[in-house]
Amino acid sequence: MIATQSWVVQGLVACGFTDSEIRCGTEIHPPIYLLQRAGYKGGSRAYHFEWERFGPWSEDLGREYNEMSTPDLASIKECPPEELLVVAERINPLLNPPARSLLDRHTWLMLVASVEFLVTQSKQFSDNHSDRVSLIANRFSAEQVQMAKLALENARLL
Repeated sequence: MIATQSWVVQGLVACGFTDSEIRCGTEIHPPIYLLQRAGYKGGSRAYHFEWERFGPWSEDLGREYNEMSTPDLASIKECPPEELLVVAERINPLLNPPARSLLDRHTWLMLVASVEFLVTQSKQFSDNHSDRVSLIANRFSAEQVQMAKLALENARLL
């Protein structure tokens, strides 16, 4: 079992994030959320995600990531465990946006994680009057949302 902080860094490595992206830390919530939803247990514990502005966010993940020191980030160089690599492979098709989406990776991941959360966690995606759904609809086209749903279905997360 890997330590919580180490599994987060190794999860990002398994998802193909670069050293500089991991050190920057701006994109950690969507891929960690998706890894957990795809079945990775997260070392000694899983993070609890709630809706925050534009998608799933974990207060504990954010706090622990901010508390990581350079030695903690040394695990970037370690090879992730096999079980983490298997789950990362499952979500790999979700990690990069289709070219026709016209979205960068960070925005795509936010959309994919948000759609998954709304459909499976909050059961609000069919409620067109939901504030959360309105945020998604106002920020993304119907085609982009449909691409995210299809990608999630193909990864068997919906």
